[in-house]
Amino acid sequence: MPHGHCYLWNKWILLAQVGGDSLIALSYFSIPVALGYYVIKREVMTHSKLVWMFISFILLCGMTHAVSIVTVWYPLYQLESLFKILTALVSVFVAVSLWPLIPRALRLPTQKEMREKNRELQKEKEQLREANIQLRRYQEKVIESSKLASLGEMAGGIAHEINNPLSIINSSTKVLEELLKTEGIEKQEILDRINNINVIVRRISKIINGMKKVSRTGKNERMKKYSCLKVLEDAISLSQEKFKCDGIDLIVDSSAISDETLVECRPVQLSQVFINLLNNAFDVIKSQTKDKWIKIILSEIPDRKIQFDFVDSGEGINPYLAKKIFEPFFTTKEVGEGTGLGLSISYSIVEQMKGELFYNESYKNTCFSLILNKAKGT
Repeated sequence: MPHGHCYLWNKWILLAQVGGDSLIALSYFSIPVALGYYVIKREVMTHSKLVWMFISFILLCGMTHAVSIVTVWYPLYQLESLFKILTALVSVFVAVSLWPLIPRALRLPTQKEMREKNRELQKEKEQLREANIQLRRYQEKVIESSKLASLGEMAGGIAHEINNPLSIINSSTKVLEELLKTEGIEKQEILDRINNINVIVRRISKIINGMKKVSRTGKNERMKKYSCLKVLEDAISLSQEKFKCDGIDLIVDSSAISDETLVECRPVQLSQVFINLLNNAFDVIKSQTKDKWIKIILSEIPDRKIQFDFVDSGEGINPYLAKKIFEPFFTTKEVGEGTGLGLSISYSIVEQMKGELFYNESYKNTCFSLILNKAKGT
């Protein structure tokens, strides 16, 4: 007998029963859809099996109310009983599984705790940012100190490089004074002396300009297209006399590239790297008794890159030391002769220019190679 007989087919009772069950069933069906959508979108969710069982439980609850509507007119009580049994089994499973999760849920941070934790993280973030700024400032100071140290190592050679031409100029001016006192002096002889002085002045000017460029701070220097030969020339102008005084031959082989070749670099910082590599080579080979030389080879390699090979007459570096050579404060020099920061700083500078600096084992002698990107459009 349908349930309708129990309600005496009273339209108001029927409306209340059927209307209530209909709204409850629709609500029960919409809730699983929302939960299922959430689980799928989140992709990975803790206890997802329990969530799907909970969704099943709500769907079955909705079905029991839907079947209740049917039984008002049709006595399908076996079907109603089946859904109630299924709902009961699933609900027991969900309830048993849910209780052990309560202690874990209680351990989850509250919104207040999360806001406090977020404030702590923001504070730590600011502290890290400030520490990073301080680290950069320290790094800039170390780079400048290293640059001054490199220039200091060359000071003797630079002074000799300038003093010799000044002595020649001094002698030439005295000769000119004597010539001007002499009657019938030929004009050409005076012009030759003046021309000689001009050549020497240009030589001194070149050395001083090289020092000015190298000694400039590179802290805010930007990447630019610049002649790699020009940077190398500035660095060599400060080293040449020092090497000459110690009987070291300095050879530059740039035949593989054109004079107009440009690279992407920070010229001031790059010159510091060149000077450091030259100083290191000098320190190693200066004690050799004969055949002392440094050769700089420039070449263009694949992927639009320019390679600088700084090769010297040394016998190479032990493989174990070669692995540690770019580590900060690592040095093979005697105590007081080096900080161990030169190659480490040079490596950092080249890396910031998107280049490479490495010990090149392909040469029989000691070689450090530097690779920079060739400027676009050149």
